[in-house]
Formats: sequence, C-alpha cells, structure tokens
Amino acid sequence: MNFFLQVAPQATPQVENLSTGLMSMLPMLAIFFFFMWFIVIRPQKKQEKKHQEMLNAIKKGDKIVTIGGIIGKVTKATEDKIEIQVDDTTKTKITFQRRAVHNVLNKNEDAETEDKKA
Repeated sequence: MNFFLQVAPQATPQVENLSTGLMSMLPMLAIFFFFMWFIVIRPQKKQEKKHQEMLNAIKKGDKIVTIGGIIGKVTKATEDKIEIQVDDTTKTKITFQRRAVHNVLNKNEDAETEDKKA
C-alpha cells in the first residue's frame, strides 16, 4: 500500500510538465500552419483563379494549347466545350472540354494588332 502512495505523487508533476510542454508547442504549430498557408495554399488559390478566368475568356478565334500539347485555333466555344481547328489545309477539327486548355497563345498578339490599327 505504501508503494501506491509513493508512486501517485510522482505522477502528478509529470502530467503537469507534459501539459506545459504541449502548451508551449501550440504557438509554434500555429506559426507553422500560418506559414504553410502563405507559402503553399494562398499562391495555389491565386493561380487557380487566374487559370479559371483565362478559361472563361476563351472565344472564337483564339489560338490555344491543350494540356496534351495540341495547338489550334478555336472555331466554336460553348460553356463547357471548345472546338479547335488544328490543320488549315484539311480543316481538321477536334472537340475538347474547356478545362483541357493549358494556355491561350494570342492574347498579347490581339492587343498589339489593335494598337497598330488605331
């Protein structure tokens, strides 16, 4: 019985040390998650928003690159699909989902030609 009484008082300081150790780690964990949000999550969200805006702005006549590397000129654009012409001589057309577009090539070219016309 004396053995249990001797062990019990020793367990209490260890529990207190453990809880103070965890409490001192909480600010460090909060700083880590805040840092990860600014370094990883926030830039990724910005990039996704920019890509979605680019996809929404695709119109007939734009020259695009798909995620598969196919380059073509948009001949028809609907809400979720686009049709591109990949060959001028045979008029070959391919239909893709809008989200399969990687990049729009001629946005800067359009602005330059409009400036030259004015």
